[in-house]
This record gives sequence, C-alpha cells and structure tokens, in this order.
Amino acid sequence: SLNVAPVYYDKLTMYVEGQQVWGVDPQGVGPEDSPVVEPADKAMYGDVDCNKAVNVVDAVLLARVVAEGADLKDGELTAEGKLNADCKFDGVVDKDDLTMLVNYLAAKIEYSALGK
Repeated sequence: SLNVAPVYYDKLTMYVEGQQVWGVDPQGVGPEDSPVVEPADKAMYGDVDCNKAVNVVDAVLLARVVAEGADLKDGELTAEGKLNADCKFDGVVDKDDLTMLVNYLAAKIEYSALGK
C-alpha cells in the first residue's frame, strides 16, 4: 500500500496536487504545517479583476501586476484576483501568465488551457 512505508524517513518530501503530504521540507516544515493550496476548481483563470468575465481589461490589469509587482499600489488586486491571475498555475504571477491570458484572448488557445 502507498499509505504505509516500511521505514519512515522524513527527509523525503512528497506533494500531491501542490499539497505536502509526507516528510519534512528543507525549511523544516512538515505536512501539518504546510499551507493549503487553493484547489484549481475555485479559480476563474484570467478573471484578474474578479467580475466573472475574462477580457482585455484583465490582461491590462495583469500587465500592470507583472510590471509593478504582485501587489498594485492602488490595492486593486484581491486574493481571489491573484489566484485567478495565475493562469499557468505554478504559484507565481508573472509574464508567463500574461502570455497565456493574451493567447486565450487572441483565440490561440482554449480557455481550458488556463490553469494547467
């Protein structure tokens, strides 16, 4: 069974869908201390302004986030907006997310490609 190890060795760390489930990471964090990763089905990828629509306004806002940093000075980006902005779903909001969003808006990729 995968649930039982013959010998417990906590220096190996295992993650399932971004959630630490086994071992202790190099910073000394165990599964019980690991932050919970928001499930992918909770996000509406590309909806950076959280208005339930994905359009060019979201791309402009995401471009500002990438250019100015993760938090806008105006406080326009909410926690939900940050989750939605991670179009590549790698835990980082950066130019790759903007590229994916622009490709979706230009009909080069399907919406289902966002968040993968």
